[in-house]
Parts: sequence; C-alpha cells; structure tokens
Amino acid sequence: MIRQAIGMSLLSMLLMTGCATDFTVHGSFPAPLSTAEAIPSPPPPRYEVIPVSPSPAYIWVGGHWHWRAERHQHVWVPGAWRPRG
Repeated sequence: MIRQAIGMSLLSMLLMTGCATDFTVHGSFPAPLSTAEAIPSPPPPRYEVIPVSPSPAYIWVGGHWHWRAERHQHVWVPGAWRPRG
C-alpha cells in the first residue's frame, strides 16, 4: 500500500514536470541599440597643484577624465578635498 502511494506520487510529479514546457518571457523590453559608439581613450591625467587641506579630517581625491556622451568628449573633473569616511 505504501509502495503504491509512493509510486503514484512519483508518477504524478513526473507528469507535472512535463507540463511546464513554455518558458516564453512576456513583457516589454528596451529596444537594442542600433549603433554602438566607441569611446576613445581619455587624455593623460592633468597635473594638479594640491592646495592645503582644510582640516586633518579631509583627504585629497585626485581629478579624472569623465566621458560626456552628449558632448562626445572627455571632460576634466578637478580634484577636491573630501571628508574622510
């Protein structure tokens, strides 16, 4: 009797796994980009004169180049003193 119940349970689980065959994802997705833009390498880093720290609680974060896609060019973001933490 127990063997028959176990057998029926296994058979029903096996049959139910065959029911999940449609794995189509429905919904809206963004359109793929039609053109890929190659971003050129940034220019070499600029030399910055580091000013005196406003307080020992600050650390210097150096400047860097940032790509501005709307302008199609790199722009320099100057360094600044930032609070620690």
